[in-house]
Amino acid sequence: MNFTVICLNTWGQNEPFEKRMRLITAEIRKYKPQVVCLQEVFEPVLTQKLIKEIGFGHAFANLAAGLLILSHDRMEDKKEVKYQHQSTLENNDRRFILTEIHANGKKCWIGNTHLSWKAADETARTMQTRELAATLDALKAPVLVMGDFNCTPESEAMAVLSKSGFTNVYDRLYPGKNVFTWDNQRNPYLKTHAAILPNRRIDHLYMNQAFQEVFKPQSCRLIFTTPDEAGDFPSDHFGWLATFRTWGQVPDLTPSL
Repeated sequence: MNFTVICLNTWGQNEPFEKRMRLITAEIRKYKPQVVCLQEVFEPVLTQKLIKEIGFGHAFANLAAGLLILSHDRMEDKKEVKYQHQSTLENNDRRFILTEIHANGKKCWIGNTHLSWKAADETARTMQTRELAATLDALKAPVLVMGDFNCTPESEAMAVLSKSGFTNVYDRLYPGKNVFTWDNQRNPYLKTHAAILPNRRIDHLYMNQAFQEVFKPQSCRLIFTTPDEAGDFPSDHFGWLATFRTWGQVPDLTPSL
């Protein structure tokens, strides 16, 4: 049995907002994921639209931080953490949210985050991922965390997650290959930004070993990459569609006394 997730930075309320929301909603409906993690959702319109039009029964959000998790499976537990280390170069509220679900009868935690964005903020991102990794390690459970990390897999910040036993889902499936979720050549919205940043893969899904013992990754590919007939894209980022096959048993990670 498959377990499918979608991850996307929605680009907030930037125009053409209403059209972009329709494009995002249509693509999510097309793939019928069990879980969706969105960033830059700052007001409840998109949340209610997705719940109503696609039928997600459960939602967990912090709209101040722009984070939203939607799930067809019941959320057993929820956690929200504000990063102690906030960048001095921006005014954004950086947090991460976590929820425990039963996906295809298997218990796991789903995380959603959005790290500081400026190129000079690598220290801030590294400190934030240290906080994130510490919280995820303490769960002692299968974890899949995703979001807009604003840095590449080779960065110091992402090395923190790797050293904590987390694996990049795309790299696990396609070693040596690369794609861009921030693509100046393909996405014209990037030309409207004040800061022009290079093509990069900055949106990621990371899984720990316990998650891989229950959910075997099958595919991970870019979506939200096609404009409509007027040339409008769903977002300034491309998003992810990842599929896992449910297998194995949830491991007991309780420390021995």
